[in-house]
Amino acid sequence: LKALAIIIGGFGSFALGANNVANITGTFADIIGIDKAVLIGGLSISAGAVMLSKRVMYTIGTRIVALESFASVIALLAQSLTVLVYAFIGVPVSVSQAIVGAVIGVGLARGSKNFDARLIRRILFGWVSTPVISGLIALALYIAVTSLATLLGK
Repeated sequence: LKALAIIIGGFGSFALGANNVANITGTFADIIGIDKAVLIGGLSISAGAVMLSKRVMYTIGTRIVALESFASVIALLAQSLTVLVYAFIGVPVSVSQAIVGAVIGVGLARGSKNFDARLIRRILFGWVSTPVISGLIALALYIAVTSLATLLGK
């Protein structure tokens, strides 16, 4: 089971790279080149995973619903396949949404009724609010920077 988890974890990382590096670097790949953007994105995702992913990992791995090892491997495989399919068709998707959905799906398949409903509501709120907040921040930054550039005559 450990060997299977490592193999499927590698497959999940491949799917993450196929989708999320493109999500992150796609906006500026035309400026610096696709190859450089992919390298920067991959290195940055790796650094973020090593430095800051512990809390998210704990939340997904233990707090949504308790899963035994086999169910965890199945959830990771479901997330990996889902994300990879979307990467093949060129649609950017959230790996976080895929794994949370997979964890909930495996929990339901096991007949679990011990979901942390409050946590799931917080996650759903994050999924809805993130694009809205990001859009508002981008709007404000664009207006501020272009206004500043106009003021400075550039």
